[in-house]
Amino acid sequence: DASGLRAGRFALAGDHGERGDAVSWVRGDDADVGDGLRHAVRMLRGVADELERHGYVASTTHRVPRQCQLARYGPSGKGYDRHLDRCALGVEDLGLLEWLRLSDYRGRALTAIIYLNEDWSLARDGGALRCWIAGRDVFDVAPTGGRLVIFDSGVVEHAVL
Repeated sequence: DASGLRAGRFALAGDHGERGDAVSWVRGDDADVGDGLRHAVRMLRGVADELERHGYVASTTHRVPRQCQLARYGPSGKGYDRHLDRCALGVEDLGLLEWLRLSDYRGRALTAIIYLNEDWSLARDGGALRCWIAGRDVFDVAPTGGRLVIFDSGVVEHAVL
């Protein structure tokens, strides 16, 4: 349950109008994190250990950030434009400062999303995750509370509708 987080803890995301969410960075040991959100953070942090235990080899180290991003979409209807979660551009393409700023995105192998919403209607509230994978038809994933979605950060282009 993220309802215990104070509203001032969220900040608008995106630099260029590409996304319509507000984000907060949370850790499982934050004082204002409720039991449900604490459990979700622990579960997400455990994904890397489980993948390694089962032989996943797309990355040599499974770095899991200490903080997890919590995104909240409001009634504006703006989602998040189509993008990849891994940046493959080099320093010569980005410039040194931007290349350094994107260090977390350069090393990302997997994206894990867990939906925490309750009383959600796709028809009423929107928010589907649209995915594009080369050689496959485009498909949508409904943001059903409790659903865990894991995908390759450098292969699956996605958007929030």
